[in-house]
Amino acid sequence: MFSIGKISFSLFVPVLTFVQNGKWEVYILGSDGKPVSRESWKVIYADSEETEKGNYTADKVFDLQESTYWKTVDKISYPHQIVIDLGEKQKITGFRYLPRAEKGAPGQIRKYKIYISDGFKL
Repeated sequence: MFSIGKISFSLFVPVLTFVQNGKWEVYILGSDGKPVSRESWKVIYADSEETEKGNYTADKVFDLQESTYWKTVDKISYPHQIVIDLGEKQKITGFRYLPRAEKGAPGQIRKYKIYISDGFKL
């Protein structure tokens, strides 16, 4: 787990580099150390989404379905980026992810950086 302290932020910006189009589910931990609700989350930006070979859009990283996942288009170079609006300010104490569970399937994040903000204007 990556600890970032008890700070209030409304915009979560993970910039991730992962092995072989990693597949995973994202959890943001609140002040109680438990995952915060993802009901109001929305994707603001994703650098790549595979939609021709299936429904692998970026919102799959927080759709509460461990069998679905975000997949980038093949042969797009790293790092891959996703920007998630949490919908409201949250006290964030950590980050977890659940890698794809199928045997032999890629899904481990190689490196990641997390950027957070309390505001964002397009």
